[in-house]
Amino acid sequence: MDIKKHTTVIFLLAIGLFSFGLVAEEKEAEATTIFQGKSEFTNVGTMFIPIKKQDKRYLQTAISARKTLSQFRSLLNKTKEKQSAAMIKVWLKNPKTNDKVEMWLRIINDKNNSFHAEVFDEHPKLKNYRRGHKLHVPNSKISDWVFVKDGMFYGAYSYRLHRAKLTTVEKKQFDLYIGAKSYAPLPK
Repeated sequence: MDIKKHTTVIFLLAIGLFSFGLVAEEKEAEATTIFQGKSEFTNVGTMFIPIKKQDKRYLQTAISARKTLSQFRSLLNKTKEKQSAAMIKVWLKNPKTNDKVEMWLRIINDKNNSFHAEVFDEHPKLKNYRRGHKLHVPNSKISDWVFVKDGMFYGAYSYRLHRAKLTTVEKKQFDLYIGAKSYAPLPK
């Protein structure tokens, strides 16, 4: 299935998702979640939120996301509307520095056991991945997925984990910033 990627609605939604997306940097001792960008709704610049590499809850988000890829594909195949956005999260590596960063990629199409996706947001540690860089991503490399339709978030396991740690006020700011009106129940 091909997803239209140059519509205004998807573009604006993707800007919100990627500029405030959970992005983890792998380091020896811990991973760090990065929220990048500012919006008219928040005064947030870039936030660094440490996540221990062996945080069982964070590791479980990737396991749960991979187990439910069939539900993600079902959403992709059912919804061909322009007011939807679909993304996967993967670890990308800079071969020169060995820096690893977990990034959201926009889905171009689904290939049954993999996805064709593209880099939307650039990270300073990943000079080899520029906006528009296309990648073939096997299911086994996916650490999260999100499907958004009319502000309803499906999947988004890592978003939910982070959101659960926020205060009520912070949750409202977070949801407003990424464009989340509600969260669908997680697939089983």
